[in-house]
Amino acid sequence: MVYKSHKLDYEDIAQLNMYLSYYRKNMMQEDDNPPVEIAFQG
Repeated sequence: MVYKSHKLDYEDIAQLNMYLSYYRKNMMQEDDNPPVEIAFQG
């Protein structure tokens, strides 16, 4: 989980996508459900 203390911007979304891509490629098993990306902005 990543916490940011500023407004969400393009770099934050790109970082989340990088984490998800790594997870899909290197960590997921064949029978796993796909990961979900959730971004909250307060």
